Amino acid sequence: QPNTKYFYRVNGINKIYNFRTMAHPSQTKTVRFIIYGDNRYDTHILVGPFKDSCFHTAILKKIIENQIRSDGEFDFNFTLNVGDVVLSGGVDYNWNQFHREISCLAPYRAYMIACGNHEFYQGNEEGGPHEAANMHKYWTYNNSSGDELNYWFTVGNCMFVVYNTGQYGTLKPNQVAWINETLESYRKTIYLRNISKYT
Repeated sequence: QPNTKYFYRVNGINKIYNFRTMAHPSQTKTVRFIIYGDNRYDTHILVGPFKDSCFHTAILKKIIENQIRSDGEFDFNFTLNVGDVVLSGGVDYNWNQFHREISCLAPYRAYMIACGNHEFYQGNEEGGPHEAANMHKYWTYNNSSGDELNYWFTVGNCMFVVYNTGQYGTLKPNQVAWINETLESYRKTIYLRNISKYT
């Protein structure tokens, strides 16, 4: 049901989580979302307000501090991470670290990610020969709007299109066709994180 709070438990974990579904488009007056990225975990020493903490954890802490209403509900519909969520996409530990970090947010609101260049890796790196295999392994979207690297979703009267530019601006012909078809179906204002074509 739209705009409904559900409670759930994950097998093997005693904690009870809750999740609120999106409101029906006809009932959505305002779409509020968190957008950020390039949060891959590294070992650089942080200074200032983030000293002695993981940079991504500090970002999430600020999101929670600033986006919780007095009734305990998050004051946004979803989170979109625009990529580079891990340091090396072929290393499972990096994904486990990322999933631990977002556990304060992702169980309660939709958390969508775009594939950045750090989620890709080549066959000579740890993790095997398949580009972005762990992206497919950990982030499977059950819809017909694309795949884990290129997909779209709607919230209210807004359509969000996420497509992979992680291969340094090289778009494959089938990807270009998919983008054109998707945008033709819902042509409004378009915002890009990366330039889609390099010269």
